[in-house]
Amino acid sequence: LTTGAMHWINPRLAPTLSEPFRCTAKTRYRQPDQWCTLTANGDGVIAVFDEPQRAVTPGQSAVFYKGDICLGGAVIETTRKN
Repeated sequence: LTTGAMHWINPRLAPTLSEPFRCTAKTRYRQPDQWCTLTANGDGVIAVFDEPQRAVTPGQSAVFYKGDICLGGAVIETTRKN
């Protein structure tokens, strides 16, 4: 998926994204954490999930975590089936 501008909770904890960054993400309420790799895409990110995801919908939010720490989130702009 691709997102619009990221909203980092704590910019000091935000990854630089100069290289791919491993974290987990949620794209639905109460969804278990899903492993993905983030890369920079302008102000947003490209998230590539380890496993196929279902019901990822543009206009909804993607929220990213490192362990128990919420890194931030962004609005999903595009999706692609693998």
